[in-house]
Amino acid sequence: MAPQGFSADPTPSAQDVIRLIDRIQERGIRAVFVENVVDARLLRRLADETGAGAGGALCPGRTVRHRPTTT
Repeated sequence: MAPQGFSADPTPSAQDVIRLIDRIQERGIRAVFVENVVDARLLRRLADETGAGAGGALCPGRTVRHRPTTT
């Protein structure tokens, strides 16, 4: 699910945000993430309105290598 990116306007409408909040709540989504180009206020609003954790920003196109943990 994406709050933006479906039109030339990078800012989602209020109706789009409400629709996304409803979907997050209906599906029991526990964390939300946004790409690093999105205004952080949107992430905070989604987290506040749904109770989902704000997982931070994702960086599209980057490869992340996970290192094994040592104990």
